[in-house]
Amino acid sequence: MFLLYDTDTKLVNGFKILKIVVEPDDKLSYQLSIDETNTLWVDELTLAGLLDKKAVLPGYVADWLDKAKALDLTLLDAMTKKDLLPLEIENWLLDYGMRHTELFSRAWLDGYEVEK
Repeated sequence: MFLLYDTDTKLVNGFKILKIVVEPDDKLSYQLSIDETNTLWVDELTLAGLLDKKAVLPGYVADWLDKAKALDLTLLDAMTKKDLLPLEIENWLLDYGMRHTELFSRAWLDGYEVEK
């Protein structure tokens, strides 16, 4: 476990982020304060839900997501179907410790904004 951030200044819908750590599997965990004495550890997807924000995707990824839905693919097929998956999308999904797969999933399910 590697500590990235250790302060209580960021607020997430009323929660303060106390710590951000990188777990051995390269996933991030966030320690949030619930009140003066209680804390809660959450993963990225849970934190994203607390933020209540849409995923932000690069334009070419957003284009693929829209095309995959138009082709009536499942989410899993949109991320893994080798005969349809563009190489640049495959590379993007695998980049950054595969955290982009979670981002793509959130965008698929909850909508997205295109990166500016």
